[in-house]
Amino acid sequence: MLLRKKNKKLAVIIPCMNEESTISAVIQQAKKLNPDSLIVVVNGSSDRTAEFARNEGAEVIEYKQPLGNDVGRAIGAMHTVADIYLFLDGDLVIPAEDLYPFVEDIENGADMALNSIDWVARYPVPHAPAIARYFINIVQGRRDLGLENVLTVPHAFSRRALDLIGKHTLAIPQLANAKVLERNLKVTVSSNINVLAINKKRDNHIAKAGELMPKAYDRMHGDTVEALWYLIGRTDRRGGYSQGNRKRKTYSKRHAYTRDWKAKKPAESSIVLSVTQHSVYLRQLLEQLIQYDIELIPIVHDGSPQVIQIFKRYQIPFIEIPHFIGHDVAFAIGSELATGRNIVFHDTTIPIDSLSFIPFLQHLKHGQADITLNDHSRYLGKLEGMHAAHIGNCFVNIMARKNDLTASSMLLPPYGMNRNALERIGSFVLMSPCVAQLRAIHLGLKVKPVVEIDYHERINETLKPIVLNQDRIIGDFMEGIYYWTQLFGKRGGFHDGDRIRSVLNNDWMMNEPVKNIQTPGLDSLHWILG
Repeated sequence: MLLRKKNKKLAVIIPCMNEESTISAVIQQAKKLNPDSLIVVVNGSSDRTAEFARNEGAEVIEYKQPLGNDVGRAIGAMHTVADIYLFLDGDLVIPAEDLYPFVEDIENGADMALNSIDWVARYPVPHAPAIARYFINIVQGRRDLGLENVLTVPHAFSRRALDLIGKHTLAIPQLANAKVLERNLKVTVSSNINVLAINKKRDNHIAKAGELMPKAYDRMHGDTVEALWYLIGRTDRRGGYSQGNRKRKTYSKRHAYTRDWKAKKPAESSIVLSVTQHSVYLRQLLEQLIQYDIELIPIVHDGSPQVIQIFKRYQIPFIEIPHFIGHDVAFAIGSELATGRNIVFHDTTIPIDSLSFIPFLQHLKHGQADITLNDHSRYLGKLEGMHAAHIGNCFVNIMARKNDLTASSMLLPPYGMNRNALERIGSFVLMSPCVAQLRAIHLGLKVKPVVEIDYHERINETLKPIVLNQDRIIGDFMEGIYYWTQLFGKRGGFHDGDRIRSVLNNDWMMNEPVKNIQTPGLDSLHWILG
């Protein structure tokens, strides 16, 4: 027996299905911790798992039908009362001395003790579950946790934690994890047992013909969407994140600034420029663009005399707004003035040359795409080094079943769209670029990355505004997730892994009570303006 503080009651809970080859060894290691209760939840087994567990002295709760992933953990926890709850899997034989750190951390005041698989964050190309785990930790302000959460066993909870989050929540691991972090409970990473190396190879972890991703990945992504849906419901549609320095309500007053705008003859192509600062680059870009037969619509926010002088020097008409309104708001206003059949939107704080606009326009002109994006696929790499904006883009694209878009999105201009796309999406929706992209996908428009503008040497500078306004960028992701769940339900259309939640006898499992978010129709300007 391992020594532990016997003034704290320990429950070990092991869900399993058809694990007769390993369950005895798993229980034998667990018994060395001298638990006060050892519960094996057998569901859907057709072998002798339950018999072997009883022979080892475990208390067995048996269901004839499979309950689905993770439900057994909730059932086991609801069946007993303890100070420490240690969760294992019936197919992973882990030595007791490797299990004890989880117990010890809870004994010493932690509320949730995790097993680390941080090396997965250093995979050259991350898989969907890793992206989801990393993203939700960023959303909850815990990038320090990387991708660690209770999807990985072993893990342990304190009695206090389970009383606060509800034991039934354990049926959706990402949700349980999110509720612990939401309450600022103490979390430790207790060990780094490589359970992926000893876990069974399962069919649902391999994509079958016609599947975008394996069934297990689909379930796990849905769990993360559901956890984010919960967090949104507890705050607002932006998950409690601000608009940053964006001023969407200026859109309602746009005519005060655009009434004197006179369009030239209708053009095939238009470029909407959001201009906020003077630079040599701006002058050079304008010198190049005026050589083309392209309609320019510059929106100048809080323009310095140098910026104003540049436009006057080249006799380029512009819209002047005396305060900064945000690049996305400028794009929405500019889009209403554009006459071109194809339109590109660009933030001039990102230095590119005029030739870089050509692929965005050419793919639109030839009908190869309705919306053209800057290809950021090269930034899909080791999660530890990825920018939060790219991780969030990957997550949202996977949610929309557009895995092929990887890290590309309308959040990171330039981007382009044809007239049909703009009219179907609505100019005002451009103020929420994540929603705009999801709306385009939902409407069946063709969204395509067309060219990689080399940000490699300028990536930190390019994303500097996003770093400074991380609240805004995460809020945009949350707004997009809220939009998507309004269309497809709290799991975003992802399956539930055949979970039978009803066995938990808790109405919450069907409809978690959350804050009532008053939302006008998703086609309404008032929805974006809030």
